[in-house]
Amino acid sequence: MVRKCSECGKKLGFFEGYRHPVEGRKKCVCGKCFDKIEASEAKYCSFVMNAFKNGKLNIRKKKN
Repeated sequence: MVRKCSECGKKLGFFEGYRHPVEGRKKCVCGKCFDKIEASEAKYCSFVMNAFKNGKLNIRKKKN
């Protein structure tokens, strides 16, 4: 069974590939794409955490 990277389409060997960090077990990615996705995910997580920390994202509704 030949698998392909779900991001770039590169052919992966039998023991090659990583589970997609966002889309789960159904998607397989090569090492290069995995690093890109993981870095992007970490950057997004950092942005969200900083926004909550600074109070820019207000999830609570004000009572009148």
